[in-house]
Amino acid sequence: AVPPVYGWLRDHGDGGVVVEVPVGDDTFRGYYRDTVYMYFSTYHWQPLVNGFTGYPAPESSAARATARRLPDPAALQLLRATTHLRWVVVHRAQLDPAAQSAWNAVESRWHKAAEFGGDVVLDVASPPA
Repeated sequence: AVPPVYGWLRDHGDGGVVVEVPVGDDTFRGYYRDTVYMYFSTYHWQPLVNGFTGYPAPESSAARATARRLPDPAALQLLRATTHLRWVVVHRAQLDPAAQSAWNAVESRWHKAAEFGGDVVLDVASPPA
């Protein structure tokens, strides 16, 4: 079953760049996490910061490292400038308590476009309040 957040991105994504949180790191477990995101991206076909290939460009690793710093405002600004990031999909159930707290704090300032149970889509096309 495809989680409803991916149907929403298919219908409303408008070709905007997506990052899914938590972002995987450069470990087997981290790549596995991002592989799941890549699999579901074939349902919505929006560009994905979390994507990777067998021959990743250096910029890809840098973008993923920056995305791991979210919701830091400087990280958001850099991703918006370098990748034209539009959507942040936060999978709350996969976050540790500290990360959940950090994301809860920004959800009130960033534009919440959609919510599906534990998944929230934030529209970061314009600077957060």
